[in-house]
Formats: sequence, C-alpha cells, structure tokens
Amino acid sequence: MRPSTVMRGLRAGLHPVRVGAAVVILCSSGQVIPLRAQDPALLAASCATAGGEPERCAAAALGARALLSHQGLLAGLGSEIPGSPSTLGTRVRGQPRVSVSFRSSIAHVGLPDVQAADAPLGAERTFIVPTFHGGVAVGVFEGFSPMPTVGGIFSLDLMGGGGLSLFPSSEGFRGQGRSLSVGLRVGLLRESFTLPGVTLSASRRWSSAVVLGDAQVGELTQLDVSPRVASYRITVGKNLVGVGVLAGAGVDDYSGAVSIQARNGLGTVASASSTGSTTRRTLFFAGASMNFLVLQMSVEGGWARGLPAVPAFGSPAFDPTGGTPFGGLAFRLTY
Repeated sequence: MRPSTVMRGLRAGLHPVRVGAAVVILCSSGQVIPLRAQDPALLAASCATAGGEPERCAAAALGARALLSHQGLLAGLGSEIPGSPSTLGTRVRGQPRVSVSFRSSIAHVGLPDVQAADAPLGAERTFIVPTFHGGVAVGVFEGFSPMPTVGGIFSLDLMGGGGLSLFPSSEGFRGQGRSLSVGLRVGLLRESFTLPGVTLSASRRWSSAVVLGDAQVGELTQLDVSPRVASYRITVGKNLVGVGVLAGAGVDDYSGAVSIQARNGLGTVASASSTGSTTRRTLFFAGASMNFLVLQMSVEGGWARGLPAVPAFGSPAFDPTGGTPFGGLAFRLTY
C-alpha cells in the first residue's frame, strides 16, 4: 500500500478500524508513520478486531491516551522545586544544603465520556483533580563564579519526591494515582543583585496504575494506564522588593502500558493493550513567593498544551487538542 493511499483515507475521515488496518499494512511495508500518531488508531483497531464496537473502541483509545498524559502531568506540575529559580548551593565548608517542600495543586482535565450508551459517544467530560506532592532537594555543588555577582554556573541539586493524584470516584475512577520521581537540577546562573536565577532540570517519574471504569461488573468501557515520564524544565526568576517571581517552560514525554476493554452489543468484552504508548506535551508556568526566614510560601499557575489530533478518527466529539490549566500552593523549608 502506498503512503498517499493512507493519507487520502485519513483526510476523508475513514472508519477508525479501516485506517488502523491501513496503518498496520503501511508499517509492515516499511513506511512508518510517527509513533505518536499511530498509538490511538492502532489500539482502536486492535480493540475492534477483538470484537469491540468501532466507535466505542475509538473513544476508549483516545481516552486512554488522554488519561496517560493527565496522570503523567499530575505527577509533576510546574517547577521542579516550588518557588526556587536558583540551585540551592551549599552551606559553610561545603556541607549540602537541604530543602523540603509540600505542594497542593489542582488541574482541570478532560476525557471522552467512554461510558455513554448512546450518542454522542465520546463527548467530553471535564473535572477537577487535586494532587499532593512532597519533595526533598539537596544542593551538592556550589558551581563556578567567574566574576563578582556572577555565580552558580554548573551548580548541582539532586531531587526526589512522591505524589498522589485524587481522581474522582464519582467519575468512575478506582483508586488513586501514586507517583515517585528522581532528578537533578543544573544551575546556569545563581540569582544575585544584578542577575536572575536560571536553572535547567531533568527528572524521571513513575506512576502506579490509574483505572477508569470496570468492565467486569458491567460497565461499558475500562481504561488502565501506568505512566512513565521523562520531564525537562527551564526556570528563570528573581526577587523583586521582597516578593520572588519566576517563570518557566517544560517538556514532558509520557510513555507506559495502556489497556482498554470495551463491551459490545452482545455483552462480550473486547480487550486491547500496548506497552509502548508515547505522547508529548509542553507546558508553561509562572509563580510568586514570599520568604519568612527559612520558610517560603509560594503560589504557581500554568497551562499544558493538548495532545495531537488523530486524523484517522475524523472529528470525534472529544477534542484532544485542548489544554490543561493547573495551579497550586506550596510551602518549602530550606536549611
């Protein structure tokens, strides 16, 4: 099959199962469509092949990808260390400086209504998800200072933490999303009287399974996702007349295991799964903070871009390209 044939099918909004089959054939012929565009279409095609209703399989595949990215985002909202645009540095005689933080946040997320029995199947449902994060950071290297007021170059912090996402049981979720993370933060500049603080960070996060619905007790659809996240941030900030301000941007790469179960009109359940689902989101954030000796209080808000559309599904009721706003309050103790 030629690539132009498949692309004509995508533009025409062909049935998701047919397009999924076309993608499989195209991949086997050596012409590979980018993986992030493949995942939902292939998952939906596998579900339909197993006996699921094509429209329900398509909604479930979109929902699983969205849920994977939502829990991945909730595992690490905004800046890596709240209210901190500079690396921690070290104390007297090079002893590590330690920071302990607690952050409470909310995010406004959207998913397709995968449990709808009738049209419009897949219409968007939105709800608020609260999250709680605890973190520890240790400043292990002061960095270089090539001239007065210019310091912290290549300074280094090590970071670790955990989080809890409380998906609402009223929407059909079972359990909570727990996450663990480790990472490091490198200083490009430490904040001084004349210069802002600038840091780059990279971290890795792992999440427990998040489950929506239960096909075994008669619900029409079940989604299971277990995200892994590679997260990158750049943060810039400075203290202005007693109030610290920061802003930044980041990229999250989400991967992990995804499975869907869809009940058909005969009452049987079709299942499909993938261990290599991937997608990416960019996000932007800004915040302000106030210091009280060793204790800091900060607020932060941001927005994460939506996910790519899936041309194979035509114009679904759920629009995956919509963004996700978030915000939170944090307390941090540094000593």
